Amino acid sequence: MRNSPDTWLRANRVFDPIVEQADFEAAQTAHMRLMYLAPGIVRDLVEGRQSEGLTPGRLLSLAKDLPHDGQLQRAALGLETR
Repeated sequence: MRNSPDTWLRANRVFDPIVEQADFEAAQTAHMRLMYLAPGIVRDLVEGRQSEGLTPGRLLSLAKDLPHDGQLQRAALGLETR
């Protein structure tokens, strides 16, 4: 069954927020940055092959200035280059 668009809930502030808007936007921005990580880096992180000291917080802070090239990303994150 499909709902027509006129039945969709579109109003802001209908429900009490579970997080502040600024916190939500910051998390959303951080997740967007991580989407640009090279696939090999994501695989290494999921498999636990990251450099010592590369914590989730450090990864997020480094992600805002990462280059687009995967090899340069690996070097910036202190990962073994291939």
